[in-house]
Amino acid sequence: MIKFLLYKIIPAATLLLFILIMNSGDYLKGLIGGENNVSNYFPDLKREIASKQWTKAEADLVRMESNWRQVVKWIQFSEERDQLNNFQHTAARLQGYIIAQDQAGAYAELEELKETWNDLGR
Repeated sequence: MIKFLLYKIIPAATLLLFILIMNSGDYLKGLIGGENNVSNYFPDLKREIASKQWTKAEADLVRMESNWRQVVKWIQFSEERDQLNNFQHTAARLQGYIIAQDQAGAYAELEELKETWNDLGR
């Protein structure tokens, strides 16, 4: 009985655990953050960029990045490092466009940020 447990059950359970961890990114990115989910900031940022409310947009971006740091702790094992880095780099460029008050550049970076967010977990 112990031989069966050691050679069959424990390795199978370990593999199953690793499979669940590696495929949990899409589920975890929506779960972590609750009401303050990263994707909830996209419509607000778009509206603020459209109406040129740059201080509000910058504040929302800071809050979104704070939530992103919480999410990335949970999804870093199930997502590619390049995708995580791409999200962070795009958010940094978006912040630069908001500081420069460049509406067209901010729109472009916000759309890329949304696309990167949607691609996480696929």
